[in-house]
Amino acid sequence: MLTALVTLLLAVSAVTAPVGPPQPDLPTAVPISISLTTQNDGHTVSLLDPAHPAWAHLAPTGAVTEVTATVDLHGDSVHRWLAHLDAPDAFQGVTPGDCQADVLDAPHEVSCTFAVQVASGVNRLLFHFMADEGRLDTGVQGTITGGQFDWNAGWEVRDATGQWSAIPNARTISLPAVRSSALRYVVTNTGDIPFRATNACDNRLIAAHAQLVCRESGVRPAQSLARSYREQLKLVDVVGATAEPDLQTTIRSLAGVTLAPHKMDVAAPFWPWLLLFVPVVGVILPLRLRSRRRRRRSAAA
Repeated sequence: MLTALVTLLLAVSAVTAPVGPPQPDLPTAVPISISLTTQNDGHTVSLLDPAHPAWAHLAPTGAVTEVTATVDLHGDSVHRWLAHLDAPDAFQGVTPGDCQADVLDAPHEVSCTFAVQVASGVNRLLFHFMADEGRLDTGVQGTITGGQFDWNAGWEVRDATGQWSAIPNARTISLPAVRSSALRYVVTNTGDIPFRATNACDNRLIAAHAQLVCRESGVRPAQSLARSYREQLKLVDVVGATAEPDLQTTIRSLAGVTLAPHKMDVAAPFWPWLLLFVPVVGVILPLRLRSRRRRRRSAAA
């Protein structure tokens, strides 16, 4: 009995099960990639790398920054989508409008541009993308940094001690003709956003609190520096704002010694009188002393 049962089971297991038509693969996650970008220094820069911040002007100044979100579907396509960018740190909490569409000709890439009102400092950007009734549901987080474009520029002259002293713009200064001096102009980034002085001695980016120093002339006697100087600069920050400082100054050479570059014009007219006054005092003072001695002798007699 037991032997017959074992034989029956072996016979059943030997029968090959019928093979049906091939079954479709189970749905898998669509391989997509998302980028968040803006324009800085004439280039498209990513907002997904906090180690390399992207800059924007502040919304209180009337600036609106365009942020572009691009969803690459890598060969897949979607017919209906909704894209949303949340900016929780934006100026006055303003949130950009949504980007959505329902199309028959399904694209392989979706791109949306959002207008962001950036506040000072780091602003978080939370992008969410959903398509085809939830078949795609994903997102990324980026950042953009708001800052000010501010600068200072002016001439500096080298004094007798080798130190550099600022010259008020469009001011004429007087230097002793034989004293060694030099002239330069300095551009300082007093704001947050990096900028370039495009027509200066160097067009490198000037970061916040950094300086660009351009030597106009080397160390030489002031009489060889005596002339008018003018530099019309063009400053362009990485977001696109511009400024055009006009730096002017004039150097005169004088015989004599002066105390400080910014006081030279005031002191210069008195030097000829002083040179005349010293010899006169040298003659009058001995004569007065002799006159007093004679009076004393007459009184004694």
